[in-house]
Amino acid sequence: MRRMLLALLGCLLWSVISTGLAHAKPLKRVAVRVVDIAGGNAYLSAGTDRGLRRGTIVRFGKLERRVEQASKSFAVVPARSLRIGSRGNAQVSTVTEGTVERLPSPRPAEAFFGQWPAAVLPATQQRPEYVPLGAMRARPQVVDAALSAGGAGLIPLDGKTDAVARAEMRARMRVTPVADFPLALAADVALQDWSGRYATGVANGDARPLWRVRELALGVGHSDGYRAELGRMRYAAANLGMLDGARMETAHIGPLRLASFGGLLPDPVDGNVASGAGRFGLELNARGENTALQPELTVVMQASVFEGRIDERRLYARTQLWPGEHRVSGYAEASAFDADNPWLRREVDLTAAGADFDLRFSALHVGGRFDMRKPERSYWLERSFPATWLCASAAALDRNVACSGGDDTRYVAQAFAGYGLGALQVDLGGSWAGSSQAELGQHAMGYGTLRFIGIGDRYDLAIGGSQEGGSLLLSSSAVRADVGAGFLDERVRVSFYYRPAYRRYQASVSGLWEQGGGASLHIAPIPVLAFDLYADTRLGDVDAAMVMLNMLYRLGI
Repeated sequence: MRRMLLALLGCLLWSVISTGLAHAKPLKRVAVRVVDIAGGNAYLSAGTDRGLRRGTIVRFGKLERRVEQASKSFAVVPARSLRIGSRGNAQVSTVTEGTVERLPSPRPAEAFFGQWPAAVLPATQQRPEYVPLGAMRARPQVVDAALSAGGAGLIPLDGKTDAVARAEMRARMRVTPVADFPLALAADVALQDWSGRYATGVANGDARPLWRVRELALGVGHSDGYRAELGRMRYAAANLGMLDGARMETAHIGPLRLASFGGLLPDPVDGNVASGAGRFGLELNARGENTALQPELTVVMQASVFEGRIDERRLYARTQLWPGEHRVSGYAEASAFDADNPWLRREVDLTAAGADFDLRFSALHVGGRFDMRKPERSYWLERSFPATWLCASAAALDRNVACSGGDDTRYVAQAFAGYGLGALQVDLGGSWAGSSQAELGQHAMGYGTLRFIGIGDRYDLAIGGSQEGGSLLLSSSAVRADVGAGFLDERVRVSFYYRPAYRRYQASVSGLWEQGGGASLHIAPIPVLAFDLYADTRLGDVDAAMVMLNMLYRLGI
């Protein structure tokens, strides 16, 4: 019995040993070295290509470390008690791993379309309360000025007539002396002098005064808020000129803004301060900036007082639409007159109206304009001009003849089109002007121009022609050629033109040739300084030469 138990135990032991040897993998020793230590990890010089796998035991003398991560070229073990250069050994299997089984490809993203509802954007459900941030404005310059000096001379070439010349020094500026306070002084003052056959000296009523003040006013407030202006204003309203008085504007009330104005009218001849007439009125402006058409509307209601009684009474309205890059606008003005007015006008009359448009389609540009206007008539103007000046043309021939009551309306129509293709630009256009009075006649003109811009990045060339005719001018045919060139990044530009024309008047038996030519020079050595010289000569109808010189300097402090 004892022998049988020993034999059975021996068989069992042999079976276990045989099975273990059958499943054991042959091992080999791989020498490794620590090549880097970072973040508590030691990086070894061998990886999966040498048999190291995650879980492989690496011995560094008496230290044992287990591989935590492995790549093809490196293996990572804990760096505790190791240093760069430490050497060790790892027992790895020599049996090649089996083929790696690849997982099936993931489903494409298209397979999940329509399986989830559209996400609700938070902004579509939120209704935050409007909190105004207040006006944001840049600090204006203390002084923003433009100083100019110029002169022009007309020199007859017939040797019988004196030349005429005019020189002017002009300063236009805006001064904001107090920082962080909306106070500004605006000025436009000119000193001028005439010489030659038209110079009559500086006298009362002379249309050429030594000083001309177009603007001299003090303003308080911001351009987009409440604002007041006092002094000589260049424009009293959108359709009115100079006024010695005050203007007040409210802040925007939604799309609306209201302004009021009032003061004395400068002398209509020389522009000096006068006290004989005054003007007052209201101006309403509305803008729809957040709409597709961006409409604009301006309405001006104004009246004037002369010698203690109401004189002018006018209502002016203008509207504009801005659909995309296009613009369409129109205006109208109605005037009221006394029943016994000396010009025999109706008590309520449409004295001006017009419309214009400007359409842009990529390279194509199309526009047009129509304007109807009657002469301004008021007791204030009648004081400064001859008695028949404001009458219809039929009565203006004799100052002793009373106004005839004729309409005397002027009409103007214009149309133009342009097309640009790279450096090539083509422009076509025409205009017509006429009057309700036959004796004033009419005039028509058409033109066409072909331009080549930026030839060789420097030169410009234009060739064109025109044809015109009218009641006095039977016909005029002309061609014109222009050439220009820019140098030093357009700081210097020079151009020349030549224009021959054949004219024929109804009062002449035959026609005549007119030769015209000219040159211009523009020099801007620095961005704030520019010089312009222009010379023009005409021979034929009138033999004369004209020269103009201008200097402009912009100052900003």
